[in-house]
Amino acid sequence: MQRHWGSEIDLKEKSLPTLKFQFIQPYILAKNIKILEIGSGNGKVLHTIHKLNKTAKLYGCDINDVKKPKYNFTQILKDTTKLPYKDKYFDVVVCMDVIEHVKEYKRYIREIKRILKPGGIFCGFCPCEGNTFSSYSLAKLILGKNIFIRTKEHVNSFKTDHLEFMLNYHFEKTEYNYSYHILGQIMDATLYSLMIIPKVEKLFWNENKYYNKKKNINKSFISKVFNELLTLANGIAYFESYHLKHVRSLSTGLHFKTIRKVMPDE
Repeated sequence: MQRHWGSEIDLKEKSLPTLKFQFIQPYILAKNIKILEIGSGNGKVLHTIHKLNKTAKLYGCDINDVKKPKYNFTQILKDTTKLPYKDKYFDVVVCMDVIEHVKEYKRYIREIKRILKPGGIFCGFCPCEGNTFSSYSLAKLILGKNIFIRTKEHVNSFKTDHLEFMLNYHFEKTEYNYSYHILGQIMDATLYSLMIIPKVEKLFWNENKYYNKKKNINKSFISKVFNELLTLANGIAYFESYHLKHVRSLSTGLHFKTIRKVMPDE
């Protein structure tokens, strides 16, 4: 089944996609900066950045076959050993919900560091589904350790400690916010666990308003109810995460902003 990881971000809506973008928003507004999004898909985040900053030079790349956005787009093949960009080229690199999909994530972090200018910003979001006593850990205990590989294509299940240690090692001036606390993670883990049921999986990928354009969504009663429930769940998770964004305990989502170190010879 083909999976679509997003269409457009509605910045007026109280949802988790909006929350993730709001955290990176301050770092993408400078004039004439070069911004790369890794795992850009069809351009959901890039389109939103363009609406806010018409002067930014936007680049995107993805390993999947996608409809290429209108911005500078480079397809990354699965056997590529490095990102196809020059050293110290970008002012900002954005990585939203991607690191958990990448088996060789340590190499990607080193590559991101390489292509950033000295003082450049690396920002984005990554789930921390490996945290002890989380809803995700409970789901894996009940349904098998590969449940979220099956339903989310998450090949990595990070702990917050590990992610922060890795970012602190490669970058400096790190800044973190947190999301997917108790209610958010319970709803998310439950939904993706239910997607082992083929009908639920099909409904999610084909009718989800966050991953499909409105004109492509079925207007059936089931589809309407499903999207109303999604809207409600996103609203609850948004307000919980927004008010607890500085609370690390019981969170399973890491929003990060880091700066590439300036070496003595640069």
